[in-house]
Amino acid sequence: MTEKCPVCKNNVKTTDKACSVCDFADLHREFITKEDGELWIKNVVEPYKKKYEESLSKGQYNAEGYDRMGYDRNGYDKEGYDRSGYNKEGFYKLTGLNREGYDKDGYDKNGFNKEGYNRSGYDKDGFDRNGYNRNGYNRSGYDKNGFNSSGYDKKGYNKDGVNSKGYNKQGYDEFGYNTKGKDRNGYDIFGFNKNGMSALGVSRREFDKYGFHKLTGFDAFGFNRDGFDIDGYNPAGYNKNGFDKRGYDYCGFTKDGFNKEGFNRKGLDKDGYRKDGYNLSGYDRDGFDREGFNADGKDRQGKKRKGWFKDKLKDSFGIYDKKPIEKYVSATIDNKLWGYGEKAYNGGMFDGEWLDGKPHGYGKFSKDNYMIQGIFENGTLNGYGVITYSNGSIYEGEIRNNNANGYGKFVGSAGYKNLGYWKDGVESGRSITIYKSGDCYIGEHINGEKSGYGKYIWKEGQEYIGQWKNDQREGIGKYTWSGGDYEGEWKNGKKHGKGKECKYKVDEDFSVWPRCDYCIAHPNPAINIVTFASFIVEDNRSKLKETYEGEFVDGYRHGRGSCTYKLNILGGKELKLIGVWCMGKKTGRFIVYHNNEKFGVMDF
Repeated sequence: MTEKCPVCKNNVKTTDKACSVCDFADLHREFITKEDGELWIKNVVEPYKKKYEESLSKGQYNAEGYDRMGYDRNGYDKEGYDRSGYNKEGFYKLTGLNREGYDKDGYDKNGFNKEGYNRSGYDKDGFDRNGYNRNGYNRSGYDKNGFNSSGYDKKGYNKDGVNSKGYNKQGYDEFGYNTKGKDRNGYDIFGFNKNGMSALGVSRREFDKYGFHKLTGFDAFGFNRDGFDIDGYNPAGYNKNGFDKRGYDYCGFTKDGFNKEGFNRKGLDKDGYRKDGYNLSGYDRDGFDREGFNADGKDRQGKKRKGWFKDKLKDSFGIYDKKPIEKYVSATIDNKLWGYGEKAYNGGMFDGEWLDGKPHGYGKFSKDNYMIQGIFENGTLNGYGVITYSNGSIYEGEIRNNNANGYGKFVGSAGYKNLGYWKDGVESGRSITIYKSGDCYIGEHINGEKSGYGKYIWKEGQEYIGQWKNDQREGIGKYTWSGGDYEGEWKNGKKHGKGKECKYKVDEDFSVWPRCDYCIAHPNPAINIVTFASFIVEDNRSKLKETYEGEFVDGYRHGRGSCTYKLNILGGKELKLIGVWCMGKKTGRFIVYHNNEKFGVMDF
């Protein structure tokens, strides 16, 4: 074991009698008290150390120029450190830091420089010199483009200029309606303005609850229940047969099967030739194939083809033969199917017309649990078609990229029906939905969920009209039922926020109400609250109307509000209470008004 010499700090062994550097012999001391040790240092160690250092200054250096402590005449050891442990650059031997506490690169023991930034260029809070963290956000939580981690700017709009509720800076959603369900011309999703008139000048009263005219059967936009206007065209401009007013289908073909360029769905003109000038048999208009030979195997100079063998023929039409036969519907050119045939394609089976190895024209594509039927173009169906699912559900309408996109009609196997706009296979846009239960929704969808502005009609007769989000009533809306109505704020399908609720069938138990201070002071007034309450209990409650106006939480009256009870007989007696509700119950002291005059207080 070793220990430090108290004079020169040299390492000495516990068995050494004196230090090999300074010859200090009073080693290995042990003291009972701290005071004894301090006296030993003062009276023994320090005097010896003073004499030793004086002897060094008199020139006691070895051949290498170092004294017994290992320092040269300039006071530095072999490693370049002075007696205090610092080198010529001013950095301490043990820590590598200078007297200010920074290393050669200018960083302290915690890794920060004088400006407060670490080696990666970030301060203690994780922000760089420009004020942005590693994720690219500043201290306020916004990136260089002014958007936060959720993708919204300081005003609450994303890069597309839409806020979290789906409305743009002008206050309209992606379907063109504002928070009140009105478009830029002032018409709601049912096509009526604030005066109840449609763009065609027809009154709302002439329409049924589903938005269709009672006599003509058309809605305010001019479409019937099947989604077609008076001329038989849907909102996308196609009739039941899938043709527009010009006579072209979605792929651009007429009823005769030819497009504007004069080619049919097989890619052939009226003479049977493709765009490259060859027919299905592989011959051009002069009767020569791609290699320059005719059906007899002769070239344009009349020379005979050499090596005409059917087993060597790479390209065939119908059957292998010297002279290909056109009567066969399907053909194979360069191992690609042309014409009509059934073959595996893109993980499924396609039965129909082919062009250059891809479905092109009318056909049926079956895959997994669905089948698409319609007019294909370059391998995909883009136009009017039908999708039949394995569970019996059917979609009929516009299709893009083999999926429901555009205007269409969906009939589910479980009784679910939808007529409206679709995007990537789900409802997205304005539509009419009828559920198996008999309920009906008329309004907007986003990603298959009720979102935006819409009207929901229950089979039993209740109605809600207002804002929706993620299939829940959320925002501003009005709910009406046989016993009253509520108009105000909603959240997650429940009354939440400020609102006004009216009830025509009051379930209040007035018999348990406390007596107010006025009734206690005047036991026999001409009119008091007890008399009013007992009259209500004895009378038919259908003649009583209850109106609450205040705050709601999770569907309950919760917070400050006022509640008015009014009789529709005897001059319309009215009782009004103002106070605080807690989860639907009155709590604390309420101020009582009778016929708009302060009457007293009640403690619940």
